[in-house]
Amino acid sequence: MNRLRKYGRLPFVIAVLHGGPGAPGYMASVARELSAEWGMLEPLQAADSVQGQVEELQAVLVDNADLPVVLVGSSWGAMLGFILSARYPDLVQKLIMVGCPVFEARYATQMLDGEGSPSFLAIAAGYIGAALLVCVGWTASWPPSVQR
Repeated sequence: MNRLRKYGRLPFVIAVLHGGPGAPGYMASVARELSAEWGMLEPLQAADSVQGQVEELQAVLVDNADLPVVLVGSSWGAMLGFILSARYPDLVQKLIMVGCPVFEARYATQMLDGEGSPSFLAIAAGYIGAALLVCVGWTASWPPSVQR
């Protein structure tokens, strides 16, 4: 199976990162929409560890992207983008995190209702973040200052 989808034309300056981590392909619509303006990469993560996914993403970017790139990560993809950006800062121009989970367990409890279920606000924040990406993503000026 091909583990990388490309949209638009060179240079590939933006990469969209799916959530899951087992949900490859759900950022395809974002990549297709933005490819009218920018070359897009959609890596389909397959490694079975965090370290493996970071290294897999690093290799895809080095081999295919016009570095540094803009990363747009959704959910797990936002976390993966954060980790990659910290480990390989020279590869990333900007990081856009949509619906990103918390990084410290102490904050996770603030997003639960009294019965241990995600609160309405936590769920709404995820939808608002996704809607904001779509609205901003469809403007001709997004993302600002991406070098072509």
